[in-house]
Amino acid sequence: MRRNPTLVVALAAVLVWASAGSLAVAAPKPPKAGAKCPKVGLVQENQGVSFKCVKKGKKLVWKPVKGSGGDFGKRCRAWSEEVFETTPPDFEILTPRQDEKAADIEKVVEVFGIRLMALKGVTDRDLVLSATVLAQWLDNDEDGKPDNRKVQSELQRQHSRMILGVGFNSIGPWHEKKQRLLRYESAPTYGLDVTTINHSRYGLEPSAYSDDWMIEEPLMAPDAATEETLHLVTDVGFAGVYPADFWSAIPGIPEYASRVYRCYLTKQGEDTLKGASRLTKAMDTARGGFFSEIPEQYPAGAWYTRYDECEYSCLAGEYVHWAAITLAGMMEGRVTGIPRDRDGNGDEWGIETAEGLKQRDPQVYKLLTQKEFGFPSRAPDATYGN
Repeated sequence: MRRNPTLVVALAAVLVWASAGSLAVAAPKPPKAGAKCPKVGLVQENQGVSFKCVKKGKKLVWKPVKGSGGDFGKRCRAWSEEVFETTPPDFEILTPRQDEKAADIEKVVEVFGIRLMALKGVTDRDLVLSATVLAQWLDNDEDGKPDNRKVQSELQRQHSRMILGVGFNSIGPWHEKKQRLLRYESAPTYGLDVTTINHSRYGLEPSAYSDDWMIEEPLMAPDAATEETLHLVTDVGFAGVYPADFWSAIPGIPEYASRVYRCYLTKQGEDTLKGASRLTKAMDTARGGFFSEIPEQYPAGAWYTRYDECEYSCLAGEYVHWAAITLAGMMEGRVTGIPRDRDGNGDEWGIETAEGLKQRDPQVYKLLTQKEFGFPSRAPDATYGN
């Protein structure tokens, strides 16, 4: 009997639809703290952590069961990944790998297993300068070994790297079109715009492409080399090893996240903002309260008053940067004492010295000076080992 091709296609479509529907039912979303759940008393497991469905107000939500997690939970309470052996960086400019060449990388410097990759136009001097600054954040006493081997190992384990470009009009399109060509496509890849390196901080003449602000007002200008390298170290390294202390509420669990990071975010809820970590709690105090978004006006007495567009996790990353460079003595002479307003006048950050940080923001001071963390306290000067 001759088959009707139209009927065959129609039946196939129904079977595919039914199969897809069955799969959807068979694979519900794994529970996470604060997410909706279907029935009070239901218990399910995710990442080795048990969750119970409870009633909260008028909603049914998942709540982690205290003490759950078994053997995985024990490992989850402390970082337990591989610790890498390292050698002192020599800052040699390397030829890119084949995948890096395909992604338009022209030269590379490697520091403690972290690759700094430069696009067209970046000078050798600025590539090496950025690499030495990163080395000094990781090895603040410059003895040839990372001050916190867990933090360095977490950065290396996640294949962390930096991309240097002349202006964000080169870095942005690169992230969109070229990063996918690299090995470990989804690895943390932080951008550094070399036009905003403040060379005067290192006793150097500006580069030909330096931003006018860096030339005209070198004392007050920020510095991309110290800031962007530190963001990588805190966001990926410190948060990856000590999420309860340093997680900046960046949403989602990255592909290469550590077990302790996965567990912490699973228990807390990946979208948690308020009380996300010791860092964010300290930031909320500095901002005069918890604000999930930029407020119309910060309360009187707040010393961290950013009005520029920035999500909560972005604000937390900037906050730890301000605190770190204050601890390192890099804010002296840069504070006017006038809080910032919505027109951009005044100071976004109101603390000038390490002693001022200790007195006015004791929460973050205690966090950054806790001995076990080995957090850097000296300002990088791009003269590593000299």
